[in-house]
Amino acid sequence: MELNSLRLQILPSNSALLHEKTDVHRVNRLKNYLTNLQYLKNPPIVGKIKSGTETHYVVLDGATRTTALRELNIPDILVQVVEYGEGGISLEAWNHVLPNVTNLNIIDTIGSLDGLSLVNLSLHEAQNAVLMREIAGYIFSSPNKILGVKVDGDFFKQVEILTKIVKTYEEHGEIYRLAQADLERLIAAQHKHSSVMVFPQFTPREIRDISTSDTKLPAGITRHIIPGRALNVNIPLEFLQSSQTIEEKNIWLDKWLTDKIVERKVRYYHEPVFVFDE
Repeated sequence: MELNSLRLQILPSNSALLHEKTDVHRVNRLKNYLTNLQYLKNPPIVGKIKSGTETHYVVLDGATRTTALRELNIPDILVQVVEYGEGGISLEAWNHVLPNVTNLNIIDTIGSLDGLSLVNLSLHEAQNAVLMREIAGYIFSSPNKILGVKVDGDFFKQVEILTKIVKTYEEHGEIYRLAQADLERLIAAQHKHSSVMVFPQFTPREIRDISTSDTKLPAGITRHIIPGRALNVNIPLEFLQSSQTIEEKNIWLDKWLTDKIVERKVRYYHEPVFVFDE
């Protein structure tokens, strides 16, 4: 990856399409942080996609930042633009650890929701069924207790059901996310633990379809792995709020980025790194 592949752009906030809902706890916390800091440190990453003659920008990473800026009435947003489906971008799933709430059986609550039924499956059956979209997901409690979420309806109906499921437990605190590799280690441990809601691994095409529809995924179940993220850009919110046109702001941004590169104030790390006390 070279510096000439780095593309920063300013867009109207409302033109950045979301494919997922946002966690109100995270949004409120970030709004307070941005209000105190008065800078946007890390721009959301958007995928540029074309639909006929139209160009859309889908937020791949940064739905919370995008929503927080909108709720702060900031009209324009700084984004990092990538070509979706290219450049080593991969798409994985986050899974959710179900909360252990006293006197509340989350699994029973999920099972009582309209539009779904829970069916007993083996791990192999559940993994195949979710891959083929025969189920919307499954609840893993132990290697011998796995419940598939069966939904009557199309792809968008499954997405709606997933939103209902997450609503049953998101009000009980911030959601703890589990990466696929961590889930595999948990399954291999072969012992009793908290139940996990396992979600499908969506495709870029499905993300594009969702972003241009009224149906959105629940917060925190898609995970885009994106190389070459732009960090610590630090653009003042005052600039994003200014009355300048989008064209004028992007002219300023292009010069600002060129100056940073010429002054060697932009560094690309080829290897993953651990950073302490940044």
